[in-house]
Amino acid sequence: MNSSGNKNLNFADKDYVKAYAHHSIPLSIALYDDRNLPWLYEHFIQIFSFDYNTIFHIDYTEQVKQYREILEIIQIPHYKTSTITDIVPFLINSINNDLFITVFVDEFYLENRYASNRLHYLRQIAVNGYDTNTKLFHCKGFGRYTDNSFSDSGYDHYRAEDIPFETLARAYGEGYGRYEGPADQYIILWGRKKDSSGHEFNVHSFLSRLNQYITSSGYMQSQTAIGHNVLKLLEESVYWMIYERRQTVDSRAFYTIYEHSKLLLDSLKFVSRLINPPSAIFDQLLTEYASLIVPKSQKLFYQFLHFEYKARIKGYIVDQKFTPFDDASIERRSQVKDLENLIVSIQNFKTLDMTVTTNLFHELAHRFN
Repeated sequence: MNSSGNKNLNFADKDYVKAYAHHSIPLSIALYDDRNLPWLYEHFIQIFSFDYNTIFHIDYTEQVKQYREILEIIQIPHYKTSTITDIVPFLINSINNDLFITVFVDEFYLENRYASNRLHYLRQIAVNGYDTNTKLFHCKGFGRYTDNSFSDSGYDHYRAEDIPFETLARAYGEGYGRYEGPADQYIILWGRKKDSSGHEFNVHSFLSRLNQYITSSGYMQSQTAIGHNVLKLLEESVYWMIYERRQTVDSRAFYTIYEHSKLLLDSLKFVSRLINPPSAIFDQLLTEYASLIVPKSQKLFYQFLHFEYKARIKGYIVDQKFTPFDDASIERRSQVKDLENLIVSIQNFKTLDMTVTTNLFHELAHRFN
């Protein structure tokens, strides 16, 4: 390890995916090179849902193996890290070799986190630089958000930060015995491919993914639904919030729906440039998608976020359970009304999304098949 010095590897200026770290981090690395943007436009079309700790989640179907198309990836299982006696020089050496590193850390030991000094919670973090003079690692991950963090995108707390060597080493080391999920079992080294000319967009691959979303076809391990059917289960999750009196879904699911619609719009705009001669029908449908689907998905997210925020501030929800108000109480009636309105919004969005997205697919299939 150098006695003094610093190095910093740059991330992309824009974060296209901010719902989950396992997508946000590799895309932050890969999309520093604009030539990889076509890979983004070809992917993140299909979504699936799953239940974790009684909460309904929605995620994209992309896995680590897909990122190998645009990044060099080395996965180190934790049973091999016994040879890494000190994580600090390991991280510095990796950065010196132009490799980003993702590790899981226990946020109990980190500042500016919801879990700071409160509870033990594992979170993935990317290390992209260091300064041996100040003994700081430059990192990127999900920090604690404030009331204003959701005003723009919903996940603006995905950001860069500096963490002291000693603090990060402790957060990594103390978290080691808490790893449970398959992703937790690895340190991942991410490198940009040398002499890459970028990704060549495959419009037929894009259409296949879009068709799978519309028809709800495909398979993901432990899925509860895939494709458009995810919206049906999202609606049912809100329904069970009313009748089971517990929180069965949180804002991440709604944000992923909003983010998914924005990503699909970017992809559709990219595809529109490939249509020769231009299609007036497609341009009209694209305008409909931009003016109807994206704003309604954003409104859906904010509608739930407003309910969730109010429920927590007023104590309606404590540890995923609703305060046991009497059914005739004003508080309980207010909860039920908000959630019933949310169900109607999901139903309306579901119908509109299916109509507009299907029409877009048929027009593209006509042009490219």
